[in-house]
Amino acid sequence: MDALWHDEADRMGIPDGNGEFLLLATYPGSLARGWLKVKDLAGGHLPSRIAAASGSREFVAVSLDGKSLCAVSVEEYEDWIVTHSFEGGGSGLEGK
Repeated sequence: MDALWHDEADRMGIPDGNGEFLLLATYPGSLARGWLKVKDLAGGHLPSRIAAASGSREFVAVSLDGKSLCAVSVEEYEDWIVTHSFEGGGSGLEGK
């Protein structure tokens, strides 16, 4: 899951040139914090690191320009990587 997520996130342009992106974790209580602008200093194994810290691999990552989304979802017994491109940006997530 780790390598696949990073491959898709890179393909979608999630991290910008500085490695920054928006992150929304989905563990209990995290939605109250909302979107966080993060920089992944470790540069690998993000789904596993999120799971180790929160107990859940699920999260949503969006490019700072709001044009691309790459998420991890757990559905019953399968992990999914979900991607989406927003045409022209303007997702409403910029600057949050």
